[in-house]
Amino acid sequence: MRTVRGWGWAAAVCLLAGCGDGRAKPPQPEPPEAVFKRIHAAYLSADAKTQWGMLTARSREESEQALEGFKKDPGTMKTLAEQLHSTPEALGAMGAVEFSAVVLRERMKDPVVEQRYRSFGAPSITVDGRRLRCAVKSSDGGMEWIVHLMEEDGAWKVDAEEEILYDVKGVGK
Repeated sequence: MRTVRGWGWAAAVCLLAGCGDGRAKPPQPEPPEAVFKRIHAAYLSADAKTQWGMLTARSREESEQALEGFKKDPGTMKTLAEQLHSTPEALGAMGAVEFSAVVLRERMKDPVVEQRYRSFGAPSITVDGRRLRCAVKSSDGGMEWIVHLMEEDGAWKVDAEEEILYDVKGVGK
């Protein structure tokens, strides 16, 4: 009786397991539900670095261009500084990631907004052209958050997002 030894044994195991074709398997992208969960957690913790890294290149470029446009308009900078409890000079010195962090932190200071974000459950995911549309509603029905994911460099990235606010009696008073 012959026994299989060394590399022969490993090759036999691989062939039986279905991995013996010699080609490397590309990594599978993280499931959209998991991506949504990570971006949701980044918002709740005001983790702009994680949030920024999850954006498509197009979204990052648009955000950087928008910030540069804000910096060129003193009236806009003054308004943003008032809304973000900062100064136009401080905001003008920020890069896009730092600015995102300030916006996220300020956004989550609103107890109604924070409660709504915390109440989101699992998203409903539908195909929207080349993107996936992940939508959730707050438990009070007062807000819907829609995150569009697009595959980029083998991973799902946030391509766009929107908040839709609904008039709900008794909320936020």
